[in-house]
Amino acid sequence: MVALAAIVLDGRAATAQFGVIPDAVMVDALLRSAGAAWQQSRSTHFVLYRERDVRMPLSLPALLDSLEAAWAYDTALVGAHGIGQTPVTVLVTQSPKRFPQILAPSSRGLMRRDSLGGEVIILVHNDSVRAFTRHEVMHVVEWRLWGPPGAPWVDEGIATFADGRCQSTTVLGVARDLLRAEPGLTAAGLAERYTKGAGPFLGKRLRAYVLAASFVDFIYDRGGAEALRVLRRDGIRPQADFLSMDSLTVPWRAYVDRAAAGKPGLASDAIDAHGCG
Repeated sequence: MVALAAIVLDGRAATAQFGVIPDAVMVDALLRSAGAAWQQSRSTHFVLYRERDVRMPLSLPALLDSLEAAWAYDTALVGAHGIGQTPVTVLVTQSPKRFPQILAPSSRGLMRRDSLGGEVIILVHNDSVRAFTRHEVMHVVEWRLWGPPGAPWVDEGIATFADGRCQSTTVLGVARDLLRAEPGLTAAGLAERYTKGAGPFLGKRLRAYVLAASFVDFIYDRGGAEALRVLRRDGIRPQADFLSMDSLTVPWRAYVDRAAAGKPGLASDAIDAHGCG
């Protein structure tokens, strides 16, 4: 077995879902990790490896169809054209325990660059966790279209917005209830909320993803993909929301209330325990 420490390609590291994890991964090392053998298949935009002889809700063809559907949806959402030249490597595992130095115990997926400059998606998919194809594919689309993010919380917000689902309801339905429970949270506080949510168990971070996604939805409704590009690059400067609550926070909250009308919410402990899985 190749030690997962060999996945790190250089001395840099990024703070992400599980403390410090590699900026880049080595596909060969991932494929040689201990566990079930891999079954490979290909489509237009993906090279897919699924654990062989392991029970998962979706078959190999169905997973490829899900990934291709996610690619079509995500690229259309942000108007991305001509970014699909290099297939994306996707590994689908039943448990995050397959990659303990990369995935947090409650992780559902991850996107990282590989050693050749492409992208690697790891998806956790089992009977209780759906495959987050739209979310992780959107990270690839964002990177190829706009490069690395200046505001990581927006990057995650866009991916969560693209997914749109949260357990039995919608991201906006959950965000509405979270915002009502926190009347003092401003738009300018979203970046700090994301940072404070770091750790091996993702409850707080997952709430931050949902809140960020609701703000992304609001900005997209106002200015489309170009507005998202600028937000992802610059984030929200504190001054933009400091002088007047009406500048961003009030219209954002009003938008979420209006857009989530009639949508059920979720108990906060359900989000903490399971995220949007």
